[in-house]
Amino acid sequence: MLDDVARALEKDGRFCAWQVTESRGRSAQRYQVFTRIESRRLVETRQWDVRVHVPLEGDKLGESSFTLVDPGTPLAPELDAAFARARLVKNPPWTLPGPDDAPPLQVSATDARIVEAASEACDEVGGAIERAAREAGGVELSASEVFCDFRRVRLRNSRGLDRTREETHAYTEYVLLAKGAGDDELEVYQSRRARTLDELAVAAQLDADVVAVRDGARAVLPSTARADVVIADAGVEELFDAFVAHAAGSSRFEGWSRFEPGKPIVDQAGGDLLSIASDATVPGALGSYAFDDVGVTGRRVACVVDGVFRERACDRRTACWLGLPSTGAWGNTVVAPGRSSMDELLTPGARPLYLLQRFSQLSPHATTGAFSGEIRSGYRMEGAGRTPVRGGSVSGVVFDAFARARLSAETTVRGRLRGPRAVRLDDVQVTGA
Repeated sequence: MLDDVARALEKDGRFCAWQVTESRGRSAQRYQVFTRIESRRLVETRQWDVRVHVPLEGDKLGESSFTLVDPGTPLAPELDAAFARARLVKNPPWTLPGPDDAPPLQVSATDARIVEAASEACDEVGGAIERAAREAGGVELSASEVFCDFRRVRLRNSRGLDRTREETHAYTEYVLLAKGAGDDELEVYQSRRARTLDELAVAAQLDADVVAVRDGARAVLPSTARADVVIADAGVEELFDAFVAHAAGSSRFEGWSRFEPGKPIVDQAGGDLLSIASDATVPGALGSYAFDDVGVTGRRVACVVDGVFRERACDRRTACWLGLPSTGAWGNTVVAPGRSSMDELLTPGARPLYLLQRFSQLSPHATTGAFSGEIRSGYRMEGAGRTPVRGGSVSGVVFDAFARARLSAETTVRGRLRGPRAVRLDDVQVTGA
């Protein structure tokens, strides 16, 4: 089918450029409610995504795309509709990559267990979740879902690029329940994504979740005050999002990136200096790829080094618009660890100190860096002891808070992040009792 579509596009003189991507996938799925397995599924998918470019007056470029899921679909009406839509879009011109722009890259992005026996891999993960909850005692597994996916992608375009990649994806989510005070019932929701079952790390995550749900039964509201906070574990995964947004080419093209080459990314930095890279070449990592959605080869881009902005990560489209090298879509967010141990970060100072590990949502605003997260799980650190806290919120602006940030020497892997396990941000607002 891919070759048939490519031949039709080659013969159609209305398009100055085109791309066809064939995706064939297999997804094993397992759904469980309490101790009963509701269903197991094995879903096979295939689709063909077509992108076309049309030259327009005034050196503008028309673009359109469509997706085919049935190889029997007549192609001519789809191409006519795509041509009509493309003429309504007037973008600055950009070019698709050719073979010389996108040399082949071999990067490990699969788990052999998922490729060879996805359903068994689902049962392995789901069984581990159920077994760990049962053995922990005092908690109940309310529900769980496990997906183990394999996908093969082949991309062809009008410039002669022809690339194929394979990738796996493991995903799980579950809810743990425990009795609280009186008739209260506490829950901890967890979701994890990874390329491989090992990086999914279900057993270690569930051990931490059991502790969180148990401690939640005696948690109190944090006090309203300016405080020092250590954001760890699940919270760290979102904390660097605003830095990623300002380091990408799209924010420069749209005119709101605050980062300038050769200049510090935060003013008057007195803490650990950030080093942030986009890296699509890390073996087995969630954000790794041999090529992105337009065929650009994955690579590592050292965007920020020792607190100074060095290089912008640009996908092909924005790279052409900005006149910069194309580095491909953002890969894994790799953040260099700091110099302080977790014990050092958790040493209280003059202000109250909180260890905060779970939030309803924390992701800072892409443009301003402002963040505000409802606290789902954490502790107030007091001398040698700690008191569980739940509820209330922490808020601030990352570009201000990171001027005095300290990063842990211990590292973690969470989703696309490979970096410090924890970050200490001093003198931010905690709101609660």
